[in-house]
Amino acid sequence: METMLDKLTKEMKGKALKLTRDEARFVVDNYYVIQDYRTATSHQLHAVERKVDDQPIEFLKWICLSMQSMEGQLRRALKTYAATKIEGKWAMSITGIGPVIASGLLAHIDINLCPTVGHIWNFAGLNPDVRWLGSAAAAIMTKAGFNPEGKNSTKALDVKDAEKLITHLASLIGIPPERLLKQALQYDQNKEGTKEAKKLKLTAKNIYRAASRRPWNAQLKTLCWKIGESFNKTKNKESDIYGKILQARRDKEDKMNNAGAFKEIALAKAKKVGKTTDAYASYSIGKLPLGHLHARSKRYAVKIFLSHYHHAAYLANKGEAPPKPFAIEHLGHAHMIEVPNLGIIGKV
Repeated sequence: METMLDKLTKEMKGKALKLTRDEARFVVDNYYVIQDYRTATSHQLHAVERKVDDQPIEFLKWICLSMQSMEGQLRRALKTYAATKIEGKWAMSITGIGPVIASGLLAHIDINLCPTVGHIWNFAGLNPDVRWLGSAAAAIMTKAGFNPEGKNSTKALDVKDAEKLITHLASLIGIPPERLLKQALQYDQNKEGTKEAKKLKLTAKNIYRAASRRPWNAQLKTLCWKIGESFNKTKNKESDIYGKILQARRDKEDKMNNAGAFKEIALAKAKKVGKTTDAYASYSIGKLPLGHLHARSKRYAVKIFLSHYHHAAYLANKGEAPPKPFAIEHLGHAHMIEVPNLGIIGKV
């Protein structure tokens, strides 16, 4: 006998086929909210069973089962959504990448805005040269002599002064000046979000708001962290690819760390952490701690995966391979890890 829940699940599966990018992003975000809540409730349940906590155990069990059921339904819906895109199918063919992560990639990455994988790395916060200035942007503007009336000044700046300021701030953030200019102009709009009839103006307020904003997507950055964790868990599986890349990178960085290759980085970090921490014990002698090495290795594997995802998505949407990376094309570097499972791109 078909229950109301079964009918709802079927209806959601049909809706999943028509999800927009924004809607998919909403579903992915809520999946992780539910997962986190279920995990916290599960820990509480274990505490009750060990007599550490005193809570109504039957209700906790019911909550856990309900959350598990919702997770399963959302996962199935996202699997349906991810399968509507060829690059989604490719992503799900990779060990360690399930329908939730695949849907997250589809929801956050528009391949039409990413001519190279570098755009994805920047958007995901994986470019170490990109900084988040935050409120420090105001002090920088004042020091540079471009903020005499304060960061909230709505007085239009001289064009040359504005260009000079934007170029200066963009170099500190690590992004192209054109991008910062575009963001600053976006703030010169009325409440309805439409451009005013008069010519857009650059003010200290608009430039400050653009320069102080986070230069990457926090949700995508978190998703990439989850991808790295997943690869670390699957590295011993025979079908795994990127977990083994992660481990090989970790082995290499361990050797480099022991040889003192990261001494300069470590000593600089030692000035920013508490002297009573385990991290300081390593940094202070010119070595990166194990957690730091692990994070570096994960980022390396994730960036390789994203370069392959970009290749697959570009090929699926544009019918041709993306331009080769600069180092391969212009610097004569011969080594490039081949993209796995590309045969899927030819299958709809």
